[in-house]
Amino acid sequence: HGERARAEALLALLPESQAERVTLARALFRVYDGEFEPAAEAVRALARGSAADRIEGIVNVLGYSFLRAGRPESGLPLFELNTLVFPRSSGAWDSLAEAHMTLGHDAEAREFYQASLEINANNANARAKLEELGGRAVDRSK
Repeated sequence: HGERARAEALLALLPESQAERVTLARALFRVYDGEFEPAAEAVRALARGSAADRIEGIVNVLGYSFLRAGRPESGLPLFELNTLVFPRSSGAWDSLAEAHMTLGHDAEAREFYQASLEINANNANARAKLEELGGRAVDRSK
């Protein structure tokens, strides 16, 4: 029943217009074809449209769906896409770090948790994960 609720929550986030849904779907296919920049451009365009406040969340939820399904390598490109489109989003970097941590890429996870903290120094999750990874958060603002 939990999977159904997650699917319904995801559907509620999707853009309302058919054209925006098609654009998002095509962008996601491009990500998996390794065409990150064209995918990022399409998602940036969506982020300027009527679904602007939901686009980052949609991509993030899709990425976490792969993590929960035990397929973090499939979620990773989605989190990378979010950092390309929303480079000033602490949450985008935090999610990318979590995917890397799940894959055992500790150096990358530390780097991206640190990036998240540089954007939002109050990100308690990133701070805790850095400690778990054996690295301290570095204050680079000085």
